[in-house]
Amino acid sequence: MTPVAKPDVIENVEPIVVEDVASQAPVLITEQEVVFSTAVALSPRPASKSRRLFDAIRAAGAALRLPPPKQHLPQSNRYLEHARMAREMERL
Repeated sequence: MTPVAKPDVIENVEPIVVEDVASQAPVLITEQEVVFSTAVALSPRPASKSRRLFDAIRAAGAALRLPPPKQHLPQSNRYLEHARMAREMERL
């Protein structure tokens, strides 16, 4: 295979001049146009029937959740304590 000769530097390139074409006429926007465009941008979409049904089912499901389980504390076996102590004392 022979190496391909590629120049590292490109020479004799003419600069490209791009003219910015901007309108010279002033643009006047009234307050009503600003209020209307803001209201349109901020107004929410109407909820679809399926979305409202889904929200209702989700709210009903949240209301039907089980309460948190009761904390199980160790039972007090005081009535057996004397008998246990007596049995341990006999083993000694």
